[in-house]
Amino acid sequence: MTEKAGFSLPQSPTRMPINLAGVACFLAVLWLLHPCQDRGALQVAGYLLLLSTCVPIFLLETALLKTYRNPSTDLLFDRRFSICPHRVLLKLVGLCMTILLFVGYYWLLPFYDTTGFLNYFLFLGDLLPWFFLFSLPYMVILDNYMGDPEDGYYQAGLFFTGRFGRVDYPVLRNHLRGWLIKAFFLPLMYNGLTNNFNMLLSMSGADYAAAFSGDFTRFFNLAELLLFTVDLLFVTCGYLLTIRFFDTHIRSAEPTVLGWFVALHCYQPFWGVASSTYLNYKSGPDWQEWLAGTGLYPVWGCAILVLLGIYVWATIPFGMRFSNLTHRGIITNGPYRFCKHPAYVGKNLAWWLISMPFMVDASLGDAVLQSLMLLGVNVIYLLRARTEERHLSFDPDYVAYAEAMEQRSVFRWLGRILPLFKFKPGRLFNV
Repeated sequence: MTEKAGFSLPQSPTRMPINLAGVACFLAVLWLLHPCQDRGALQVAGYLLLLSTCVPIFLLETALLKTYRNPSTDLLFDRRFSICPHRVLLKLVGLCMTILLFVGYYWLLPFYDTTGFLNYFLFLGDLLPWFFLFSLPYMVILDNYMGDPEDGYYQAGLFFTGRFGRVDYPVLRNHLRGWLIKAFFLPLMYNGLTNNFNMLLSMSGADYAAAFSGDFTRFFNLAELLLFTVDLLFVTCGYLLTIRFFDTHIRSAEPTVLGWFVALHCYQPFWGVASSTYLNYKSGPDWQEWLAGTGLYPVWGCAILVLLGIYVWATIPFGMRFSNLTHRGIITNGPYRFCKHPAYVGKNLAWWLISMPFMVDASLGDAVLQSLMLLGVNVIYLLRARTEERHLSFDPDYVAYAEAMEQRSVFRWLGRILPLFKFKPGRLFNV
C-alpha cells in the first residue's frame, strides 16, 4: 500500500463504486415508475425498487470482487460435491423452527398489530413462498462446500429434535440472536421505507421540478426525503439479505445486555418511552420556525443536509451488509477512512441543528434542561459506539482498523486529550 506503515486500513468487503451503482439504479427505476397512486401498484413498485438496488450490487460484487471466495464465507469450492441428507434435513428442521419462532414473536407481542405493520406482513406473505422454494437447493449446495457445515441451522435442528447433548450452544445462541435482530429491526425499517417509497412515487414530475424552482423549503423536504430513503433502502436490504454465498451473513451478534440495551432504546417502542419520559428535548419550536424568513434559513438548512448526507454516506459503504448489533465485515472505506462512527457523528450533530434545544420561549433554565436531554441522547450513542467497538474488536481486522484510526481519524485529538476515548480491544472504556 502507499500509506505509511501503521496507517493503512484493512480492505473493505465491498466497494463504494459498486454500492453507488445500486443507488443510481434505484434512482433510475424510481424515475421510471413515478407517478404511481394505486395501492397494489405501489406495493409492486416497492419490490422493484428493492430489487433495483440489491441485484446490481450482488451481481457486481460476485463478478468483480468474487466475494463468494472470501475466507469469511468459509466456502471451499475445490471439494467434490456430495450430499449429506441427515445433516441437511436437520438444517431444514432448524430453519423451519426458526421461522416459527420468528412468526410467534410477531403474534405474541401487541406492538406488531396488523394495522401498524400491514405493509410489512403483506410483504412477508409474498416473500415466504419464494424463501422456502430456494431454501432447499441453497442449503444442499452450501452444506457441501462449507468448511464447518455444523452452523446455526444445524444446531437449531439438533436442539428442536431433542439432541441437547450434541448442541453447540454458543453457535445456537448466536444464531437465535441474529434472527431476533432481524425480527425486531426489519419491520421498522421496511415500514419506514415503504412510506417513503409511497411519497416519492406519488409525486409528479411537476412536484419534483417545484423543489428546484427556488423554494428552499420544498428543496429541503425533497432532499431530506431522498436521503432517508436511500439510507432505509440499504438498511432494509441489509436486514433481509444475510446470505453466506455473497459474504453478507452474520459472523456474530452482539452478546452483551448493555449492547442490546443502548441500541434498542434508539428505536420504537423503546424510544417512545425514553423520549417522552426522560429525553424529551424536542418540546420547543424547531429550526424552521426559529429561522423562517431570515437569511440564515437556507444556510442552516444546507448545514443540516450536509450532516444528514454524511449520515447516509456512512450507510452506503455497507452495501448489503448493514445491520445493528452484528458483525458482517469490517467497513473501512467511504467516510470510515476519516472517522470510526461517521453516522453517529452526522446525525447527532444534525439533531442539535434541527431541534435547537438551546432556543426556547420560556426561560434559560428550560434551554439548559432541553440541551442536557439532547446531550443524554448523545451519550446513548457514545455507548452504542463503544459497545460496537468492544464487539467488533474480537476480529483482528477491526483491531487493525481501530489502531490505524488512532493516527488518522479526524477525532484522533480527542483520545489524546481524554484517554477515556482511546481504543482498547475488548474494553468498553479505558478505565
